[in-house]
Amino acid sequence: QTSRFWTWMRTEQGLVDGMWQGLMLCGPVAFIVVCVATDNIILAFYSIVCIAGIVSCVLGAGEHYMGWSLGIGESISAVIIIGLSVDFTLHLAHMFAETDKPDRESRVAHAAVTMGVTVIAGALTTMGAGAVMLFCQMTFFTKMALLIVMTIVFSILTALLPFMALCAVLGPEGRVGTISHMAKSAYAWAKGARN
Repeated sequence: QTSRFWTWMRTEQGLVDGMWQGLMLCGPVAFIVVCVATDNIILAFYSIVCIAGIVSCVLGAGEHYMGWSLGIGESISAVIIIGLSVDFTLHLAHMFAETDKPDRESRVAHAAVTMGVTVIAGALTTMGAGAVMLFCQMTFFTKMALLIVMTIVFSILTALLPFMALCAVLGPEGRVGTISHMAKSAYAWAKGARN
């Protein structure tokens, strides 16, 4: 091929491949972070499912409603979207896990009351920062601003609605799913098996 677009095609393919590698790396890292923060594997699983939904919704909305294909801006921001989408779900999961309340309904109420206002305030300030970028003249910055705003909107809605509903219906109660408790039990079992 003699067109200058031939080399650009290879560059865009490299960016898309890099995006998929970044997503494959960030997903497990986010899972580990949520496991460490909540000490609960069930909450970490629910969080990662919600985060994957947020990333899918943002990229899907960009393609369907905005007509964006996976180009430079989307490839770079796809990994950033994971970082932005972890925040609200992680805060609510952490409050759900940290309370002394025994049943899931009380835990959901505690998480919503304790962190709900903080999470909503964080969403509003981040959306405000993204909205300011909408006035930029460079297409990259306006596209990044829309991606930030869409990510925050999907993140706050997902954290407050499906994630909290999932925790209210199927959330862990007592020490169910607690990683430190499972590790202590496994250690005690292994110690007893050796004797």
